[in-house]
Amino acid sequence: MAAQMVPGDQFQCFSDIVDHESSWNYTAVNASSGVYGRLCTEPRAPRCG
Repeated sequence: MAAQMVPGDQFQCFSDIVDHESSWNYTAVNASSGVYGRLCTEPRAPRCG
């Protein structure tokens, strides 16, 4: 699904970020902010990804 949403030339970068943030775990939770989802970067809260 993500491959359909992200342009092909940007997918590897996107994948690297998601892998770092949550390891593609959609139930991941950032302990310090409470943000959850695949892409748990600020300032989007509480649901991201």
